[in-house]
Amino acid sequence: MAENTVRKAHHCHDISKTPIYMIDDIEFYTCPCNFKHPFFNFLLISSSNKEKGILPFPGSLSEQPAQSMEAIQLLELLVLDYKDELMKKESNKNVNGQH
Repeated sequence: MAENTVRKAHHCHDISKTPIYMIDDIEFYTCPCNFKHPFFNFLLISSSNKEKGILPFPGSLSEQPAQSMEAIQLLELLVLDYKDELMKKESNKNVNGQH
């Protein structure tokens, strides 16, 4: 029931004639969740687990599938970029608030 409600609210099954969402100057004519790769949650969890020393597949780091490790590395870089952006915004807010 909750999933159905969210899908209706976010127009998940609709394609609009006008943009429904705009993210980083990219216009979405349907819900952005439609663009999520089916393995995204697995990679997100794997990225979090890698930080704890838990690899997604049996074996050592060199035995992990290259595509999985590349995707996990990309997620880690995106998280770092996001944290950096938040820190810059906070720093700018503090500098502007002191004047």
